Formats: sequence, structure tokens, C-alpha cells
Amino acid sequence: MKELNVLYATNANYLTITLASILSLIENAKIPTLHFHIITENFSDADYQIVENFFHQYSHITYHLYPVDEFNLAQYEIPFWHGTQVANARLFFQDIMQTNLDQIDHLLYLDSDTIVVDELTSLSEYQDGIYVVRDNATYSYYEKFSHLDDYFNSGVMYMDISTWKQENYQTKIIDFIKNNPLLNLTYPDQDILNCVLANQVNWLPMSYNLSPYAYIFSQAKEKIFFNPSKRKMSLEETNEAKKNPIIFHSYGLAGIKPWMNNSVNPFNDIYMYYVNRIDQDYQKKELTLLKKMITYHPEWFYDLLLLKTYLPEALQEQAKKMILYLHDH
Repeated sequence: MKELNVLYATNANYLTITLASILSLIENAKIPTLHFHIITENFSDADYQIVENFFHQYSHITYHLYPVDEFNLAQYEIPFWHGTQVANARLFFQDIMQTNLDQIDHLLYLDSDTIVVDELTSLSEYQDGIYVVRDNATYSYYEKFSHLDDYFNSGVMYMDISTWKQENYQTKIIDFIKNNPLLNLTYPDQDILNCVLANQVNWLPMSYNLSPYAYIFSQAKEKIFFNPSKRKMSLEETNEAKKNPIIFHSYGLAGIKPWMNNSVNPFNDIYMYYVNRIDQDYQKKELTLLKKMITYHPEWFYDLLLLKTYLPEALQEQAKKMILYLHDH
């Protein structure tokens, strides 16, 4: 694999985190030529200068910035995700990137809270179609969308652009949003992608999108969490992926990220290695009092996350609301 195009979507608050992810990719991907495409939100002149200074170090890399402020996202009335629309912006990457997309065969989308820890050259094996990794959601979550019999995590997506255009996914996304204004979207962009791409995706190995849940449980509790009667993500596949991880993705855990002062996220050290290289004076964010209380004993916190899997469906919804509340507070 000689070159790779990579898409991110980020706002000013996540700039350091996004650059840490990009740095990890540059150093570990083992791909000679890289092209980055970054959808931005609320960037100041100083933010743009930071981006320019960062990429100026690399002669084999090009980058393009796409200010989302210039794209009318409000017209679609998609629920905000934690006070921002930038995650939703990636649903419209075809319209946003416009002619720049014409020169691209394949595009790797990465959430900003990913860290690349091994080479990406094996992506060349995946040609036609849209490639994703299964999410760890329980059946009860995605069954509410009625036509879904599986559910993927959209934080890592490898897309054949000719497939995307031929299947007219951009128009299908817009039509879906317009035709389902009252749909209860918990994770707006991810839910929409799952509904539009239902049963039309191909599966990447889980090593391309390993979540913290793969590392936090004891052997006995792993079997409880990855119970096949509760979720399709299997313990066998998870353990195989852990032997040779490629991309870590810090999702879940009630929004407790590695760049927060915590003792429960298993990715703390590897993420901060790259964050501190972007900003050596970076100060970890403090947890709220509530999060500090529930994570004081890490094993108890993990047990709470495990318990949610086995709550009755009605209570699962309440638990999810509580976790989303914790994510924001």
C-alpha cells in the first residue's frame, strides 16, 4: 500500500487529541504517502496555525481542511452530539469534500479518540464496499430500529469511494434523515449510518477498532460481558484481536477518556504518550465529582458497566441515559 487518504472531523476543543491520533498514524501506519482530510468546527486563526505547524514537519504528507461552518448542517435538524455538530458533519463528507474526493479510491475515516498502534498496510486487502467493525452494543439497543440485525461502530470506517457513490449513500442518508424526524437517535451519526447501511457493510477484523471493554474485565467477567445471548461481539474474536491490535478506540466507559485524570481507562498511558508529544504542557482534565465517586474503586465501576448488560430492557434504557448524563457531566 503506497498511499492512504484519512478523514477526521473535529472541533477546536479536540484539536490536541486529533493531532495525537494523526501522529500515531503517521508513525505506525508504515504507508509512504499520507493525505489527511479534516472537517473542522470553531477553529480560530491560532488553531489553524497549530495545524499548519504540525504538518509542516512532514514532506510526504498533504492535508486539506474543511470548515463545517461553511456547510449548512442546521437544515437537517440532526440532534447534537455533546454540544457539537461536527460528528454529524462526516455524514456529508461527499458534499463537503466535493472535487477532492474525485481523486480518491479509498478513504479511511477515524474518530479523533483513536490511536493507531500498528501498521495499516493490510487495508489493501479490502477493496470493494464499506468496511467496519462490530460495536459492543447489546441486541436490545439496535433492535429498536426494527430492520437492524447487527450494529457497527462507526469510529473506524474504510470506504471504497466508488461503492459509496454508486450506491448513492449520500442521498440515502439525507432521505433517511428527512423521512425519520422523530426517530430516537442516541448516537446520531452512528445510528443513522447503521440504518442507511444496514446489511450492506463488510467486516474488518476487530483489531482495527478495539474498545476499552476488551481490556477491563477479568477472565470470568469477560464471559459474562461477551455472552452471545446479549451481544454479537464475541469473546473469541476479541481475544484474537488483542494479540495484534492495530487501532485503539476509546469509546464507552461513561465518557471517561485517557486525557482525563482517571484510573479506569486502560488506554491512559498509550494515549497520553501521543498527547504529550503534541502538547508537552497538556493538563489532564479533572473528572466531575460524580465521576470521581463512581470510579474511586475501578473494579466496582467495571461491575456497574457489566450490570447494565443484564438489566431488563426498560431499565437498560434508563441506564443508558444515566451513562450519557455521566458522559456530559
